[in-house]
Amino acid sequence: MIVNYNSLTNVSVTVFMITFAITSNVFFSIPLKAISLVVVFLLFVIGVIIFKRIVRVTKKDIFCFILFSVFIVIWSVLGIANGFNTSVLQHALKITSFALVVYLLYILIQSGVVTVQKMYKNMWYVFVTAFIFKALLELSYISGMMSPNDVKSFLLDNFQMDTMLLGIADGTMIRIGLIVDAFPLSIFPFLFINASRPQKLFIFLAVTFMTLINFSRIYIVQVTLMAIILFSIELFKCNRKQRIALLFALFGFILFSYVFSMYTGLWESLTDRFGDVADTSDYIRVEQTLVLSNSINDNILMGKGIGAYISSYVRSEQFPFLYEVEYLALIYQVGLLGLIVLGCFFSVFISKFPWKCINKQIKLLIITNLIFFFIRPSSNPMLFATSSALILICLYSCATYHANNK
Repeated sequence: MIVNYNSLTNVSVTVFMITFAITSNVFFSIPLKAISLVVVFLLFVIGVIIFKRIVRVTKKDIFCFILFSVFIVIWSVLGIANGFNTSVLQHALKITSFALVVYLLYILIQSGVVTVQKMYKNMWYVFVTAFIFKALLELSYISGMMSPNDVKSFLLDNFQMDTMLLGIADGTMIRIGLIVDAFPLSIFPFLFINASRPQKLFIFLAVTFMTLINFSRIYIVQVTLMAIILFSIELFKCNRKQRIALLFALFGFILFSYVFSMYTGLWESLTDRFGDVADTSDYIRVEQTLVLSNSINDNILMGKGIGAYISSYVRSEQFPFLYEVEYLALIYQVGLLGLIVLGCFFSVFISKFPWKCINKQIKLLIITNLIFFFIRPSSNPMLFATSSALILICLYSCATYHANNK
């Protein structure tokens, strides 16, 4: 009976994770996010109550749960008191679902219901699914089956995901930057390290493709930096002849990429992405910074409450409380005190990583990932995205996996 429960829980967690390779909200009008999260939670409750599973909960976990509950209640009441009745529930559910994903999966892993080996397999499933999904969308555009507006409408109508249209290489390709891209472009180093040579080649090509199609400056920098770290790790493992061969291969790839990008117009698109093409999005962020900065002083300690937004400046009609400069928005909503509470939540979870038991290379990759994890919300509303929750729990799983196999 327990084995069946474990299998069912594992399947549900796998489906839950794969869901977020293609959508962060709904799947053809089906609220997969809500359904899959509820199923995993119910299975957890069934496992605890009926099968009397041993759940390893520490004092830190209890403290974090109480602190988080108090945070949600206090700042939700504050949001309602300030008149943000509709958006309070939306924002509170978003933050709560993030915390629930992180700690629910953490407890399932700690209790042995879902192993770190299984999480590694799930990471592979998500990575491959994300690549196929993005490749099909891009090929639909390149082949002429879909126009840029068709792609935008398809994603918005069926998945409730918006994307900024942008031509790449003189319109040969199109940018399709999605919030779910954060996961495959963050966890790929840990798949690469344990992969076979054919798998490493696939990961390399898939990440190059997805980074280009996402076309976000932060991801270009992130992936490039982690690729350099991975290359250094590979060099460290090789003998002298292999190192020379690897360096020649790298030089050949760089030369080929440069010639190819110059010939296709890709190089110009990349340089523009860090220049003139970025001016519009940068202007929006500067404008948000000015508007939010001027409004923060009203109550910088406590903020206006969860779900708060500036009625005269709304980024999204569907989620008015979301802004690209998310940290400033959070100060406006929960104040410096609320930001400290959220910082405690993240600190408690990150302290659970087996830092002392993992080697320097893995530690460097995890720390680099965490740095970019906390950088992204400064220019995109990513902090409480479900894909961000999965990144955190997978980083923990990778750290635990490598600590156990050191």
